[in-house]
Amino acid sequence: MRYIPAALQTMLNGTEITPAFCLKITGRNGAVVAFTTHDADLVVDGLTYKSKASFTQSALRWSNRVEDQPTMINGLIDVEFLGSTIIAEDVRLGVYNNATYMLFMTDYTNTANITVLKEGKIAAVTPNGTEYNAELRNMFAPVIKTPLVKAVTIGCRVELGSAPCGITRESDTGTIDAAASMSELSASAFAWSGSGDPEEQLVGGEFIFTSGDYTWFRNQVKSYDNTTKTFIFVRPFPVVDEPFWNFTVFEGCPKTFEACRDRFGNAINFQGYPHVPVKNKLQKGSAASTGDNSGYATGDGGTD
Repeated sequence: MRYIPAALQTMLNGTEITPAFCLKITGRNGAVVAFTTHDADLVVDGLTYKSKASFTQSALRWSNRVEDQPTMINGLIDVEFLGSTIIAEDVRLGVYNNATYMLFMTDYTNTANITVLKEGKIAAVTPNGTEYNAELRNMFAPVIKTPLVKAVTIGCRVELGSAPCGITRESDTGTIDAAASMSELSASAFAWSGSGDPEEQLVGGEFIFTSGDYTWFRNQVKSYDNTTKTFIFVRPFPVVDEPFWNFTVFEGCPKTFEACRDRFGNAINFQGYPHVPVKNKLQKGSAASTGDNSGYATGDGGTD
């Protein structure tokens, strides 16, 4: 059930109603854009909602269940003279993917009266010529996908450097000076100052740009070639034109008990269950699997 302030409800019950829909989007880089379906700009809580860069929306649906009821919106891209609008370059860079939003209704004769209709995250913003399309998901969408119990896994469940881990990650800085693709970048002057072999130590590590267009984007190192100084990433960056940007890269962790014990000396904080017996079809009944002819292999990921 939606709460509607008494003054707003009175307006809606009247014979001449004056409602307007407003949408506020906060990009992943902190930029804020705001639109209204009214035929003139509206100022709500000190923020100007632009009318000429308006938007349209699909039907709003609610239920008494927690699962998401997505809403589609679309609007104009790159209408520079309108001021606050969705810029094509920001769409290209992925600034509005997973951005936060708030959709609400107000009385355009008294914008102090509002009722929030929906808020949460934008699944993605897709350009469509001079327009954009986006899917609005509610605030419960990330919660539904989050497990409410701890899974019994052989590998560690937490990230290196987090509080449960207790390890301080080694890191280093550098500057990207070449891009073979959106997921393969090189830094010819980079020299890892960590304690181990960078081709092993950086795999799985976090990579963060500290200058340029992607300071808000977190990536993970898939592999690193210390001869060519080339990083290959798990996810491609949205766009890489001339990425001569500074970065910080952290060491990674394979999340195995052996690495936690031997490399980090942190076995007491290992957040997995490496000794849970897991049956392996290929080794079932073989003394070679465990040495006791049990047919179970410690730390094996096989299933029945």
